[in-house]
Amino acid sequence: MDPMSSEVPALDLGEKRSSTAKVMDILKVLAEDPLGAVGVTELASRAQLSKSTVHRILQELLVADSVEQVENQYILAPWLVSQLNPRDTNRSRELRELLTPFLGQIYALTQQTTHLAVLNGLEVLYLNKLTGRDPLASPSRAGGRAPTYCTGVGKVLLAYNPNAANAVLNSHLIPWTPHTITSPEQLKQELVEIRETGFGYDREEIRPGLTCIAAPIHGKQSTVAALSISGQAGKFNHAEYAGVLESVCAAASRALKI
Repeated sequence: MDPMSSEVPALDLGEKRSSTAKVMDILKVLAEDPLGAVGVTELASRAQLSKSTVHRILQELLVADSVEQVENQYILAPWLVSQLNPRDTNRSRELRELLTPFLGQIYALTQQTTHLAVLNGLEVLYLNKLTGRDPLASPSRAGGRAPTYCTGVGKVLLAYNPNAANAVLNSHLIPWTPHTITSPEQLKQELVEIRETGFGYDREEIRPGLTCIAAPIHGKQSTVAALSISGQAGKFNHAEYAGVLESVCAAASRALKI
């Protein structure tokens, strides 16, 4: 091998591990990533393996239906997420079963990527996702997590949960993109607007080029979940989908109160 090869450091760090250990390290990176989607270069860096090794293992995992490819990134397969995810409580499963039909309604009417999410601590937990036809795929996945303050569903859920909102507002807001809101005062004002309008937005705040509109689902005593519609920034018109989202979320809220 060429001693000047850029992959030598990764080989020195990780290539002496067993094949099983390498596979587990890759799966661990995918499971722990906040968005759940990671490219080969990032996987190689975080798992301390060469890119060629990571690529080979990913191809084997694809054949085994253990991972899925989203553009140039990889995510855990839904069945594996359900096995690994300790957050998949009985309540989460119940909400997923009850609310997924409403998620399907939105998808049928819009053909856009839709999400069903709940608050899990100070993070968003995606209970389900239907991928649309938009050329810019969302890197999120069912069972995956994301920060609340830079996602549409997350901000909606914070707006109706004062305790979680206060905790997030008093934390360090890490910028995920140049558009991420990192000012507590600005985020606080946006939460006020969500309560006034019923809609929350992600304007390229967690991934460049990706935008969404979200709305709450209210249970008998509290806001229990949120639905969102995502699309490509510059082409996605929030107002175009607001009516559909509002109508379906209202129907879902009524169903939970029966």
